[in-house]
Amino acid sequence: MNLLYGLNDNALLQRDNDNMCACTFGAECKGELVSSLGLVERIGEDAYTLCGMPAGGPYEVTLSDDEDSVKLTLWVGDIWLLGGQSNMEGSGRFREKDMREDEDPNPAIRAYYSDNRWGAAVHMLHEPWISVDDCQREFWRNNQINSPWKSDQPEFISHGVAKRGIGPGVFFARKLYELTGGVPQALVPCALGGSGMFRWNPDAKEDNLYHAMVRRVKRVGGKVRGLFWYQGCNECYDDGIEKLHYRMARMIDCLRRECKDDKLPVVQVQIAKNNIPTRTLDVGFRWERLREKQRTLGQYVPYLDTVAAIDSSYSDLIHISADSQENVGLRGALSMAALCGFGGALSPKLSSMEMRWDECIPFRAVLVVHFENASNLMSYGAPLGFSITETPEEEIINPTMRIARIAFEGDAALIYTELSQEALAGCYLHYGYANMGHCNIVDKNGHSLLAMGPVCIADYLK
Repeated sequence: MNLLYGLNDNALLQRDNDNMCACTFGAECKGELVSSLGLVERIGEDAYTLCGMPAGGPYEVTLSDDEDSVKLTLWVGDIWLLGGQSNMEGSGRFREKDMREDEDPNPAIRAYYSDNRWGAAVHMLHEPWISVDDCQREFWRNNQINSPWKSDQPEFISHGVAKRGIGPGVFFARKLYELTGGVPQALVPCALGGSGMFRWNPDAKEDNLYHAMVRRVKRVGGKVRGLFWYQGCNECYDDGIEKLHYRMARMIDCLRRECKDDKLPVVQVQIAKNNIPTRTLDVGFRWERLREKQRTLGQYVPYLDTVAAIDSSYSDLIHISADSQENVGLRGALSMAALCGFGGALSPKLSSMEMRWDECIPFRAVLVVHFENASNLMSYGAPLGFSITETPEEEIINPTMRIARIAFEGDAALIYTELSQEALAGCYLHYGYANMGHCNIVDKNGHSLLAMGPVCIADYLK
């Protein structure tokens, strides 16, 4: 007997809607193939399905044909694809607790690593230097050789520096394990640092990261539960911003067709800001426009939620810290659980605005900004993050200019200004203006407000 794809020792199999496994696999067999647990059914030449094992594990399973048998250890639960670029790949610096957790990982939280190896999920999930997919391994290798490291090995091996590689994936899976009441979880890392959307183009004839991701879906049994996505920094140029909605919608649509699930849930992380020094705000405005495209993607793609990273701390000028990666992973899990019906909570979404007069200074306007999926808005310290500009890309030195204070009322943020209502109605609202400002507003679930802007206030007034 020779197992070809879809079924491997130590694997986790995706559960179906009836909470039983539903795995498609390939095998070269002699005669009839049977399993000691579950039911094997032949569906084509060298193609089979394995079903009937409930969520849980580990199970000791023996597959037998007329001449041979194979013993496997299997789990049944949920499989999640991890896609995008370097912040999903992980650039957070290892903390003491991360190293301790890696020494004793939860065996019910699995990972299908880049070399087609199943194992317990540990923090450096992405290892492109060992990938079996050329499009991933060679792209990473070329970038590394042309970097200051000048090596085809990761720097912690080639130069003996401390490990970096904390992404949101393990935190995401742990939270889903908790929210599902202990259903085993698995991660399939597919992200690659520096990869623009053209490398995830499903219509490309040449081999690319999208095609590699689809191959990995087949290798884990043909079914996954959803996609957790963190990408966008490479799209912060005019054409990339303009075409983001189309490119993301096209990729998601094709992936759903490949997975035979037109409701495959997707959670994306909205990019934060960069701290690269520039003399103008042009770069910041491009990042802001890209975030606005991400914020509004859910209007065009169903079964998608977007979570924020705008309140992150940093590991370097672009990559967020391990602490913030943990926050992003937890937020992603809350949103994914809500999309899947496991509980959780969707992130707050801008819904409408209204204007009031300041109760103490009646000729000054208060902008009341309402959010869906939000209650008990709060902040760590004085609320910060909102900006008001007179034009979409007005350059202001102080991001809190025109704002006296911010307060909260149920699902709303109250922005006290020193403008008249007429003047305010002609302005634009931002949360996370350009690359400036500090954002610290969250809801009771720990979701941050999404970065927004420039948003025309008049378009949202009730």
